[in-house]
Amino acid sequence: MYAGSNVTLMDVTRTVTCVKELVETTIATLQNSVSSVFNNMGVPHEHELVLPLMGQFESAKQMFDDIDTPFKMNTHFSEKFHLIKPKEIFLGHRADTVRKQGQVKHVLAPDTCQYIPILETIKFLFSNDQMQGVYLKTKKRNDNMMRDYSDGCQFSSHQGFQLYPESLQIQLYYDDVETTNPLGSKTKIHKMGAVYFTLRNLPPECNSSLAHIHLCVLFNSFDRETYGLGKILEPLLEDIRVLENCGIEVEVNGQTQKLRGTLSILTADNLAIHQLCGYVESFSANKFCQFCLIDKQEIQSVFDEDNVVKRSRENYEQHVRFCNPSSTGVEGNSCLNSLQYFHVTENTCVDIMHDVLEGVAPLEVKLLLRHFIYEEKLFTLEQLNDRIAGFDYGYMNDKKCHYQFEIF
Repeated sequence: MYAGSNVTLMDVTRTVTCVKELVETTIATLQNSVSSVFNNMGVPHEHELVLPLMGQFESAKQMFDDIDTPFKMNTHFSEKFHLIKPKEIFLGHRADTVRKQGQVKHVLAPDTCQYIPILETIKFLFSNDQMQGVYLKTKKRNDNMMRDYSDGCQFSSHQGFQLYPESLQIQLYYDDVETTNPLGSKTKIHKMGAVYFTLRNLPPECNSSLAHIHLCVLFNSFDRETYGLGKILEPLLEDIRVLENCGIEVEVNGQTQKLRGTLSILTADNLAIHQLCGYVESFSANKFCQFCLIDKQEIQSVFDEDNVVKRSRENYEQHVRFCNPSSTGVEGNSCLNSLQYFHVTENTCVDIMHDVLEGVAPLEVKLLLRHFIYEEKLFTLEQLNDRIAGFDYGYMNDKKCHYQFEIF
């Protein structure tokens, strides 16, 4: 229940309390019934067989005593299931007001963010035998087929993976999440920034599971504007530097093995990428692209990436020194460039959900359908909707596919 995304901590605590009362009442009733039977049979309570039985009843009543509060839950999870607790990272102070005894007072409130140590998370993952087996089976393929990051030319030319081919390929994802009603009056006040990581060494069926997407940094979005991402992400970057330089020791197949790793891919939506990479955050700017140096006028007539100048380490460093965002699109050097084997011009990729599934794909599908229906007249809109309604989507997806097109 605690791990469920749609269950609050209050729901878990309330459920534990209710079940605890139910169990205690049931066991007390059984205990009284057994005690009555012994009394009717003339068996004394001090009998050597009765005392252990009554002791078991009393122990059963206390089965929830170790988890009946949130603090006890966390302690139980830490001792029994190796729970990795987040570390509170101090960022600075802000002026705030509090009401004490009916009076409003000005105080200095600390600004903090939460960091779940990535090194401890990786050690915990490799303490599992199944995780070790999956990691050992994952090898680079040589069939000239593009299936994963390790099949591309960027991986082949990567300095870190050339030196240590078995290194962990860490993929970071960053996005903001609105914790309140996005249509209400409290929007942006409680918005949180979240950074997740996955290990690209695992097969696709593992990386597509939510259980293999791990939260590592959580912070208030306002703090990003105040302190910058460099200060917020510094604990994470420091741990990645440890992986790059000396690695960590884990148990693999009963043997201690030194495991290295580095940041291989950075994925986010366009705004988050620009925030992390030091580019201008306005997409109406003259140099707005994260991949090339095309401007607003050229993009109306240039459609081939071979006809534009790509961003590179060299021109990025020049633009940082030039310090003219309007002409370069670069506001400042990214904190991620402090890593030994990572650079924002080489190791970033777009988020397929924002750019394709929620971006160009729906628009292109509508344009194609409009062309086929009203210009080519290959089929009608009614025929299309009938086919959609009559298609066998399978049992799991049947309820999600009652959709009809309307083309204007």
